[in-house]
Amino acid sequence: MNIELPKLILPTDWLSEKVVDGHSEPFAELSSKLLPSLYAKLATQIHRPIPLSIFKKEGNGPATLRKSNDLKLHLEGLDDDLQTASEHTAAIRNQGNLDVTCHDFAALYVILSGCRPFYVGITRAVLRRLQSHVRNSTHNTGSLFYQLVKDVAGHAGPRQDLDMTSEKAKVIQNWLGEQSVAILPLASPVERYALELYAAMELKTGRWNTFETH
Repeated sequence: MNIELPKLILPTDWLSEKVVDGHSEPFAELSSKLLPSLYAKLATQIHRPIPLSIFKKEGNGPATLRKSNDLKLHLEGLDDDLQTASEHTAAIRNQGNLDVTCHDFAALYVILSGCRPFYVGITRAVLRRLQSHVRNSTHNTGSLFYQLVKDVAGHAGPRQDLDMTSEKAKVIQNWLGEQSVAILPLASPVERYALELYAAMELKTGRWNTFETH
């Protein structure tokens, strides 16, 4: 018995030109002008990092963190960037595409040990992401903590087979919670991705940053 399937009529605009995530400037302008400008802002943040330990404290949810003196001082002078980044995350949240509180915001962040940056990350919800780096202890945890534990354990098997609750893992998580972080609110997805690569190469964080696809 032959069943005739309904014909699928494809939208006429599937192949039409469209700017990427609303970013209409040519990439040459992005790379030559905007990225160095954003990196200069990031450098300022790197010179005044805040302790990651504030993200580990119980009771320090996003609402509390946004009111903390540490975060307020760190983000001083970035009011417009913070507002735009918060609105961007709120819009995604309101569309049902992101499960975060109304206090979070999109950002690029750099984790430092002493004065040495060693990891660059981007996220649509930076407060939740930083909490996941220092609080979680499962194989589904933030990629940085997983990579640190994997490296120390010499683990080469499936991700779920790595014991993220071992004594070594606890030592690593405690160590990570004692480091610091620099945050740059950044709404544009294009700018976030481009700056992540730019910053990782400038800061030479390739030990833990990779852009190889999974």
